[in-house]
Amino acid sequence: MKKLIESQLRKNARLRRQEAAKVRRIREGMAEEWQRRLEDMIDASSVANVLTLLSGVCYEKEEHLQSNWQDDATARTWHRDGKTIDSIVSRITN
Repeated sequence: MKKLIESQLRKNARLRRQEAAKVRRIREGMAEEWQRRLEDMIDASSVANVLTLLSGVCYEKEEHLQSNWQDDATARTWHRDGKTIDSIVSRITN
C-alpha cells in the first residue's frame, strides 16, 4: 500500500511539473505575441505615441476604479503610473 501511495505521489508531482511547464510555454508565447504587436504599433507610429496611448489607459482605469469601485488606493496607483509614463514621453519628445 505504501509503495502504491508513493508511486501515485510521484506521478502527481510529475503531472504538476508538466502542467507548470505547459503554462510557462503558453505565457512565453503570449509574451512574444504581445511584443510583436507592440513592435508593429511602434513601427506604424512611434514609441511616444504608443506610450501616450498606454498613459491614457492608466487614466481610464483610474477613473473606472474611482467611479465604479470607490477603490481610491488602486486608482492612485494607476494615476501614478500614468504620470510616470507621461514623464517618460516628455523626456523622449523634448
